Amino acid sequence: MIDLSSSATQLAGIVGQVKDDQLDDPTPCPDYSVAGLLDHIAGFCLAFTGGALKQSVRAGSGPGRRLAQKD
Repeated sequence: MIDLSSSATQLAGIVGQVKDDQLDDPTPCPDYSVAGLLDHIAGFCLAFTGGALKQSVRAGSGPGRRLAQKD
């Protein structure tokens, strides 16, 4: 099994420092704003949690909200 705890801790530290006024800022990936990237991270967190629990987890079923809306 791969230990992701160090990576998860680093990611949590980075995400925890994001301020609301940064959500519309660009990222190195032109397809994602900061909000879009956070949505993407939240989505794969749900997918990994569902996989670990061997349960189906639907997007939007977690405690968070969608930060970025695609037009």
